[in-house]
Amino acid sequence: MTKEAKETVKKVIIAAVFILAVFAFGQIYIQEGDYLQQTQFESIRIIRESIQLHNLFVKLMPGVVYCYSGSSKTTGFFVSKDGWILTAGHKVDRDFPRANKIHIIFNRHQTMGALESSNIIIAKGLDLVAFKINHQPKFYFKEFRNPHLFEECWIFGFRGVADIVPSGPGYVTYNTHKPAMFYLTARIYFGNSGSPVINRKGEVLGVAVEGYKNWDTNFIPGKVVKAFIETIKKGEKE
Repeated sequence: MTKEAKETVKKVIIAAVFILAVFAFGQIYIQEGDYLQQTQFESIRIIRESIQLHNLFVKLMPGVVYCYSGSSKTTGFFVSKDGWILTAGHKVDRDFPRANKIHIIFNRHQTMGALESSNIIIAKGLDLVAFKINHQPKFYFKEFRNPHLFEECWIFGFRGVADIVPSGPGYVTYNTHKPAMFYLTARIYFGNSGSPVINRKGEVLGVAVEGYKNWDTNFIPGKVVKAFIETIKKGEKE
């Protein structure tokens, strides 16, 4: 091979290596660009979802109240514009006969009213209680439905004597032991009994009533709760 031929082959090899290098590094740059772009989109999505949840909780907060009767402390929530409140029944059943009234507190800061025993409706076997106070709420819950399996949701109520704190997110599973119950993987805390179980739309999927194994929560499904509310309203009209 002549000297000129060797030089030509050398130039061809150098050019080929250069082209391959540009192609390889170009691909890496593009992939890094895609990764950075995906990371930015994911960050924006997380921020947007956080803002949406914050706005949802702020909107629903006026509809949730702190209740106590004797030593029993629980969460309740408005289900009508004329002052009907729903909560869990097991603590009221225990302490209400002695206390003879239920106190209602908004965010722990002010007692808004008390209800005499004649105005309380207890749903035996459902662990639900409805009662009415002379107060027109700024917000009340009116969208009730049964949850879907694995649906994301939150327990929205009071932890002990603290202000409202959403517990979750959790996910819905079926409770095969109690036909009128569902499981929720979010943890229930002291004071959460009677809290609405809500999804991202603010729909009530049920009412949290008790803890279960591994911190799962039992809750009464939305359609059962809605039927109880409709029965109460029907009784008022009759």
